Amino acid sequence: MSMGEKMSAESNATRNQTGNISGTMTNVTQSANSTMSSVGKNLTDAGGSLLNKTGEVAKKIIGGAADVIGNITGEIKQGVGAK
Repeated sequence: MSMGEKMSAESNATRNQTGNISGTMTNVTQSANSTMSSVGKNLTDAGGSLLNKTGEVAKKIIGGAADVIGNITGEIKQGVGAK
């Protein structure tokens, strides 16, 4: 094998390795993008669920407070009416 053929063969081998590395990096990048997209969706879903639960708890607290105020108002009316 001549020196030129040897250099050409080495050059081709290097190009093949570079192409393999490039393909691997593309696959890694696509996989990372997919994973991050899934993580983002899961966080969005979890955040929405948390807000819904927080809203439900707030409604229960407000409803309970309204009941307490209603009871106090009823007791005041009874106390005023009794005098």
